Amino acid sequence: MGQSDWMRIGAFFFDSQVALLSERLSLPLKIINKDNVEKALESSGACVLSNIKKGIWIADLQLVRCPVCELDTCEDAASGGIFDLKHIKDRAMAGVFNLKSWAGKPCDMQPKAMITFHSVAIRTNLQENQGEASQALYN
Repeated sequence: MGQSDWMRIGAFFFDSQVALLSERLSLPLKIINKDNVEKALESSGACVLSNIKKGIWIADLQLVRCPVCELDTCEDAASGGIFDLKHIKDRAMAGVFNLKSWAGKPCDMQPKAMITFHSVAIRTNLQENQGEASQALYN
């Protein structure tokens, strides 16, 4: 992929005005104290966004170069997802969080995406010494 490479992932639908945004695609299985939901989500690389515009959203994947990336300090892959919180327990969502079923093997540099009716997620392995990662853009 070149500097301005991108691909259309597809469309998904927000039925509610609350979204869960996640950078790691792994959420805490249990939140012990309901007063600390926000902290629990933040510690797992997620946050809740409110006042989301209901309707159809379009997801694109764009390759970007990270000018400060040091692979020694970066994780081996970049990932992210956005989910309609109203549908987070839907059966289709389980597939999104099962990375083994759709994410590429460590040697596969092709970005992968998973889309459901109420969510989209991306994951790409980082390339050595090139500092490239994928960024999902939600319109």
